[in-house]
Amino acid sequence: MGHCPYEQLKDLETVLDEIRALKGVQEVKPGIFYIKRKPFLHFHEKAGARWADAKCGASWGPQINIPFKASKKEQANFLDLVKKCYQKTCQALDVN
Repeated sequence: MGHCPYEQLKDLETVLDEIRALKGVQEVKPGIFYIKRKPFLHFHEKAGARWADAKCGASWGPQINIPFKASKKEQANFLDLVKKCYQKTCQALDVN
């Protein structure tokens, strides 16, 4: 399945900026993030729905739904889940 076009992530720009600021995170293409050359986070969309796949430790975690035009609360909840996955992935990859 293809990735969500970056134009459809514009409403998440504040959230994406926070993800970009995480130690060791690299945005290899707009909206596609890696940690230590390993895929970490990317987005998909289909039939009006949007979700993210995030590595959560050594494997991919469950998809994280993030609707289009997400409210501030939905964005904050999404960011919290991504940060939890980030912590587990950093431990698995031994990121200091």
